[in-house]
Amino acid sequence: AINALIDYKLWKERKQFFVLTKMPVNNIGPYYDKNSQNNGIININEERDYHFKYVLSDYEGNKTEFTFTIKGEKQDIITETIKGTPIYCQRDNVYDINEFKIFFPENGVYEDFTFDIIKRNNVKTSHSPLYELYPTILPMHLRAKVSIKVQNDTLKNKSQYYVGRIDKEGRAAYLGGVYRDGFMDLSISEMTNMAILIDSVPPTIIKRNPVYGKQNISFRINDAHTGIKSYDAYIDGKWALLEYDYKYKTATYFYDKKRLEKGKSHTMKIVVTDMCNNETVYQTRFVY
Repeated sequence: AINALIDYKLWKERKQFFVLTKMPVNNIGPYYDKNSQNNGIININEERDYHFKYVLSDYEGNKTEFTFTIKGEKQDIITETIKGTPIYCQRDNVYDINEFKIFFPENGVYEDFTFDIIKRNNVKTSHSPLYELYPTILPMHLRAKVSIKVQNDTLKNKSQYYVGRIDKEGRAAYLGGVYRDGFMDLSISEMTNMAILIDSVPPTIIKRNPVYGKQNISFRINDAHTGIKSYDAYIDGKWALLEYDYKYKTATYFYDKKRLEKGKSHTMKIVVTDMCNNETVYQTRFVY
């Protein structure tokens, strides 16, 4: 619920952290007094000075005061018309256009808002348009559920479909997705663009030189599309523990003298699976 306390748009765009003193319509968290006057909103409706004082205190009773003045001046009020479908924070909401459906659950957001969607041609795949969701920045308390229809659904291995975000340079980032009756289902925790993509390329496994001396065997494992889902090692047919360095994408097995026989040749098998269940198996031998 921390996202309800801050200027979320400013945080996402500039990484600047400012606390709001306006209570959200859907006051889910314990941070605001539900009996606060006018939900923390001050109506500036006269041509005069408005004097404010903020008093901040910690659990030990230490206090800091901050005062400032806002000068009320008459000005034209600009009314903005926002295109889209109203979404209400205190009830379930469904937006459905047959090939795209999104469900916002009750208490899923902190304020009522207007939802809209734009469809664009997707240069990465012909299996769906690129859907852009608006507003692009929205603090969410619960995940929204999305279903996207698969176009040209000819792929035999349905697990190779996934839903991805596409950035300005055309690069795709994995969001998730499970195939169900011609649709890809997923849940999202933030508003973004999304399209159905395909990953049929298995991960890569490259043997590296030993690290920290010679009492280990090391591999670089990587997946260029959806990312690594799992990795397992087997020594002489039995599972073995790997230590994975996410920064360098390196998996290392440190020789275990309790299970390895000195001077004997041992078999090792590495199995790496990506998020679309593409699998690579690498086998080698080593002498301890």
